[in-house]
Amino acid sequence: MARPSPLEIYALLDKSNCKDCGRDTCMAFATDLLERNVVVQDCSHLMQDPKQAK
Repeated sequence: MARPSPLEIYALLDKSNCKDCGRDTCMAFATDLLERNVVVQDCSHLMQDPKQAK
């Protein structure tokens, strides 16, 4: 399986650039995720319960 690109990871994010993860942008988070400088759990939007997101 090929390693995804930062753009492919970015496409899965909410693109809010909220900075809750400590990064300035969701693209920076996607890049750092690929470089293993952050973990998925650092993104509060990904960890939200979809039922509570509304």
